[in-house]
Amino acid sequence: MAVGDDLTPPPLSSMEKAFGVTNIKKHVPLVLDLDQLNYDAWSELFTTHCYSFGVLGFLDGTIAHTSNDANDWKKLDSLVKVWIYGTISTSLLQTVLKKNVTAKDVSRRSLWSEGMYILCV
Repeated sequence: MAVGDDLTPPPLSSMEKAFGVTNIKKHVPLVLDLDQLNYDAWSELFTTHCYSFGVLGFLDGTIAHTSNDANDWKKLDSLVKVWIYGTISTSLLQTVLKKNVTAKDVSRRSLWSEGMYILCV
C-alpha cells in the first residue's frame, strides 16, 4: 500500500485545530443564497475549508463516532453545523435548521423538490 492510501480517518483529537476558526466568514466569504446562483462557488469554498481542517468526513459520513469518542465527535459535528449555518442565507437556514441532526443531515437536507442539496460532497 502506498503512502497516503490509508483511508482510515485521523483520530478526532487531531482535528482540534478546527476549533481555532472563530470567524467562518473569513474562510468562506460567500453566503449561500440560491437567488444569487452562487451555489457552485460557495460549495467549493466550503468543502475546501472543511477538507483543509480535516472535517470533510462529517459532511459525507465517512467520520463516524464510536462509543469511545462520542463526545468529541458531537463537538466537531456541531462545529461543522455552525459553519454551515453561518454561511447560508436566512431563508436557507430556516429550511435546514432542525433539532437533533448531524452535519451530514444538514448538508443533505433537500432544498427543492428537484433534489438540490446544500452540499454535494
